[in-house]
Amino acid sequence: MTIQWNPLRDTVSLRGKVAVVTGGNSDIGRETVKLLAWKGAKVYFTTRSEAKAIETRKRIQDAHPEIDTDNLQWIIMDVTDLRSICFVADKLKEKEAKIDILGEG
Repeated sequence: MTIQWNPLRDTVSLRGKVAVVTGGNSDIGRETVKLLAWKGAKVYFTTRSEAKAIETRKRIQDAHPEIDTDNLQWIIMDVTDLRSICFVADKLKEKEAKIDILGEG
């Protein structure tokens, strides 16, 4: 008998954790955001445009309506612009006491 690992079933709860995922609208980034939010983390994901952020959030919500929408927050950021990165870091420091998980999409 082969035991299969299923990340949705076999990953511990992330309730109460805060995650940041850069490139949250890309395929890998979006799947990372979805899994973290599904497991209960509050996820801030970055994109370069509000339209992409709204589309990403809608795609995740449509696929998984059980995910709490409060757990899906976006921040506009361009990883090639140091001022944009510093702005996001300052915003996150204002909103959260700590970041538990950092992922790159």
